[in-house]
Amino acid sequence: MLMVVEAFTHRPVAAFFDADAKRNETNWWQEIQVRLPVGGLLITDMGFYGFEWFDSLTQQGKYILTRQKAKVGYQLVRCLSSGSHYKDEIIQSD
Repeated sequence: MLMVVEAFTHRPVAAFFDADAKRNETNWWQEIQVRLPVGGLLITDMGFYGFEWFDSLTQQGKYILTRQKAKVGYQLVRCLSSGSHYKDEIIQSD
């Protein structure tokens, strides 16, 4: 089961269910992209980590916020801002 909620109001936006308990939630990636509006921000855990997903959202004018995996190889294109607990960067895969 996967639930999508609006970040500020916590109102449900979409719910996905499959009786197969072994189904991975990333199988609903296409449906999530369709529901996210242009200019929207998707906040996920690292289960939805993939440069092909990031590129797909960027091409649609949509955004994603997730934690960085420890051993991911990438090149910094531009640092937008950073602080003691965050970095906002434009990156591309190696």
